[in-house]
Amino acid sequence: MSADNPYQATPTGGMPQNPQLEREIKSQAITSLVVAIVSFICCGIILAPFAIYRGNKAKALIDQSGVGQEHRTLAQVGFVLGIVSLVLNVIVLLFWVLGMVLGGIQA
Repeated sequence: MSADNPYQATPTGGMPQNPQLEREIKSQAITSLVVAIVSFICCGIILAPFAIYRGNKAKALIDQSGVGQEHRTLAQVGFVLGIVSLVLNVIVLLFWVLGMVLGGIQA
């Protein structure tokens, strides 16, 4: 185990040597979930990629360090909801543009 890598798990698999890492993983996972939920209500085109990024970052930290496994589900749900929100918002935007174009042609 390298002392230079703060994301590496302890040899015994017990508590992480860096509780700050545990807090960071938890923060990233919760932020991902909250932002993904909010992205369904408003500003989905802007917020959904942020939720995807945060969820992916939390999952990467968990994979790298081996700690914070209890937060993986939050990160995964935030990541998936971010993708769903982004796709739905893009579809709505496309329909809106299509409606504007078709409405402009007939008028």
